[in-house]
This record gives sequence, C-alpha cells and structure tokens, in this order.
Amino acid sequence: MAQKYSIRAMPTFIFFKNGERADDMTGANKVGLEGKVKMLAA
Repeated sequence: MAQKYSIRAMPTFIFFKNGERADDMTGANKVGLEGKVKMLAA
C-alpha cells in the first residue's frame, strides 16, 4: 500500500473525494489537517 501511494514518511494522510485521490499531507500538523478536511468537505 505504501508503494502504491508513494508514502515516504509517517504520518501521511491521503484524502479521497468521490473515490479519487484529492490531496495528501505529510506530518503531524493538527491545524493543517483540520484545514485540509474543511477545504475538501466544502
């Protein structure tokens, strides 16, 4: 699975929207993670 999505660091968050990869984020950044979720939920 890590190779399929080119994961090189932990944690890596991969966001999917409508079954398609929409974005990703590497690192434990609570504010950044919340921002990505809000952006993709809109």
